[in-house]
Amino acid sequence: MGKPFRKEIEESTSTISWALSQDVAELRRRIFANPSRPLLIVGSGGSLSACHYAASLYQNLGYVAKAITPLDLYYSRFTLGNA
Repeated sequence: MGKPFRKEIEESTSTISWALSQDVAELRRRIFANPSRPLLIVGSGGSLSACHYAASLYQNLGYVAKAITPLDLYYSRFTLGNA
């Protein structure tokens, strides 16, 4: 059958309001601390979608970024360098 998403849809306005009220200054500072280095953003499931979006925004600014899964991170641990 599938999960009924009525409650989630009804709460979407308050969820968006909450998200817009969050202080992201420290996150922004850390992400852009050294844009000359590649940015790897790790996530799985729904958070991987957010990682792809964040990587896209970073790339649109002319920087190198890639969304990866924890398994990708594990298998890349020896080749990541200074990312």
